[in-house]
Amino acid sequence: MGSRMERKIYAVHDRDLKQFLTELKLLDKVLKGEIKCPECDCVIALENIGFITFSKGEVKICCDDIECFYKLRTKYRRKKREEPSEEEIEVVEEMQNPLHESGSGTEEAKMDEA
Repeated sequence: MGSRMERKIYAVHDRDLKQFLTELKLLDKVLKGEIKCPECDCVIALENIGFITFSKGEVKICCDDIECFYKLRTKYRRKKREEPSEEEIEVVEEMQNPLHESGSGTEEAKMDEA
């Protein structure tokens, strides 16, 4: 059988949206019309927020146009494919820190302590 994929989806109810934006320190910017959709450049207002995404410490608010959602999702997926997975990073680290022979005749891995 195929593996089952689980994903957490977070949602904010309309009645909690202002509080959520306040916690993100974005409510004033939204109310002043200072935030624009990263895809279509329309001004974001409380009435047209489609979704909020977090990536690498950055918050993006997208409008409620489904085309903008698909464009932004496609960009994130493309970037994610270009970034190495944790397994790929481990392989690269292993290649950069090869086994070496110690004075006792046994092999041991180099370990960097952070």
